[in-house]
Amino acid sequence: MTVQLSVVIWTIINFVLLYLVLNFLLFKPMLKFMDERNAKIEQGKTAVAKKQAMLRAKEEEKAAFIASKDRLLKEKVEDGVAAAKEECRKARLDAEKQQADAVAKETAALKEDEAALKETLGKALPALSDKVVQSLLEKGL
Repeated sequence: MTVQLSVVIWTIINFVLLYLVLNFLLFKPMLKFMDERNAKIEQGKTAVAKKQAMLRAKEEEKAAFIASKDRLLKEKVEDGVAAAKEECRKARLDAEKQQADAVAKETAALKEDEAALKETLGKALPALSDKVVQSLLEKGL
């Protein structure tokens, strides 16, 4: 078997031409496609990471908002309870004052009645004692 130089040269030329054609028509477009695909994947990952960060931020904002609303609601409830207690205290004081006024009026009325009875008794006592004395004298004591 002899090696023919012309066949070797044609084989090398064909190989180089095939390499150039494949490189131009297949490898470069395929590598470009793969690079673009990898870039899109990276963009997608970056977008997902941004969306997740935004979602976490929104969730934290939501939690802070809910905590704020809960705190405000608790304050409103406490204010309402305090106002109700104050209203009850005022009502109780008013009732006690009315009761004290009623007792004072009753006491004043009783003192007036006592004074009137003493006055009536003071006026009637001399006449009554005179009647008792006359009655005893008539019976002969």
